[in-house]
Amino acid sequence: MSEIAACPFCGDFDGEVGSTACPNIAKGGFKKAVYCNACFGEGPPCDTEDEAIAAWNQRAKAEAA
Repeated sequence: MSEIAACPFCGDFDGEVGSTACPNIAKGGFKKAVYCNACFGEGPPCDTEDEAIAAWNQRAKAEAA
């Protein structure tokens, strides 16, 4: 699993992966997303934890540019 980048909304490094309210029909259970514990920002729902971290980190890079 990759390291979670700083929050693209507030810059804090207190993000973690959690389950969303979106069901994951293909794989069962719920989709995953990165959440910021400082500002409560949320990344996009993804099928796996690794995909959720990659999507969050891509957003963080775009916001920093």
